[in-house]
Amino acid sequence: MAWYALVTITIILLLGGFSVFLHGNWDTAGFVTYYLPLIAGPVVFATVSFVMKSGFVKVEDMDFVTGLDEVIADTYEEPPPKNIWEKFWLWIVSATSVGVGHLLIRVHSSR
Repeated sequence: MAWYALVTITIILLLGGFSVFLHGNWDTAGFVTYYLPLIAGPVVFATVSFVMKSGFVKVEDMDFVTGLDEVIADTYEEPPPKNIWEKFWLWIVSATSVGVGHLLIRVHSSR
């Protein structure tokens, strides 16, 4: 799935401003707007990584649990919903947040 996303995003980024290359459509401002970030982004990333002497962090070295107790302690109880729309919204929000929290705990506890 990640490869599909990488290929799709690459195609979109490269062809997003392709109209400036068509006969009679050359626009310097359009070219710079579309394609300068494709060059500037990696250059800035590499420069910052070199200057800060940082690199990529392996997944095994990432800590998703430290500080989780404080985050959970800082949460508060939502007031009860007043109408059907608030009930629906509470259902959406609680299902999303509970799913992510359990996922993080499950990933950490499986190691």
